[in-house]
Amino acid sequence: MSEATQRITQTDAPVRVEFMGHALGLFGRILLAGLLSFLVIPAPWLAVWLNRWIVGNFRVSDGTKVAFTGQAGDIWFPIMAVQVLSLVGQSTGRTHGGADGHVSFIPFLLIPVSCFFSLLIVRWFWKNIQTDNGTKMSFEGKYLPYLGWTLFISVSVLTIIGWAWVLVAQMKWYCRNIKGDGFTVDFQGDGWNVLWRTFVFAISCILIIPIPWTSLWLMKWYLANITVRNTRQASIPQFGS
Repeated sequence: MSEATQRITQTDAPVRVEFMGHALGLFGRILLAGLLSFLVIPAPWLAVWLNRWIVGNFRVSDGTKVAFTGQAGDIWFPIMAVQVLSLVGQSTGRTHGGADGHVSFIPFLLIPVSCFFSLLIVRWFWKNIQTDNGTKMSFEGKYLPYLGWTLFISVSVLTIIGWAWVLVAQMKWYCRNIKGDGFTVDFQGDGWNVLWRTFVFAISCILIIPIPWTSLWLMKWYLANITVRNTRQASIPQFGS
């Protein structure tokens, strides 16, 4: 056992994850993937390409190496279904949401179906996170709570500021459902930080030029507030072990 590993074992320090990619690289890839995803068919391959790059740039504080091993063929239908449902929702909203005040409820009716496929994608993502010691992770959140949180977030936006605390609660639920062997995951962020940081990011979107750097800044904050703790006495906490 290395000296660094012994030190972590003795102090039982939480493991943290940091993103080491550059701002322009992150923003450029997200923008390219988002634009090409409107073509629908390339979406699964773009998701794999983007996830491999992002996960490949994770640095885990205990030295664990992580990689994304998912294949487009394993998830192509759920991803394409989400893309098609999104396009249908947007098109029906524009068609029926005219000056006459008529509101289409079709986008709202599509949410339960979209959430079902989104949950499949989330499970696929965590299933394909692997570490250098060969252990795997999984996401065990159920469909109804997942749908409930999605609807709760949508409604909480109407409160102007309350959505930030709802998002924090959702993140805590999400992290608790990331499962593996001998560790627990927790989100330690708070509503005020989510609120003002999102507000700053929104302002940067108006200015356009700062978007790559504020995107990276926001992503790093979320990751910095995710901790992984060991639940076994004789081993160190491993992100993904």
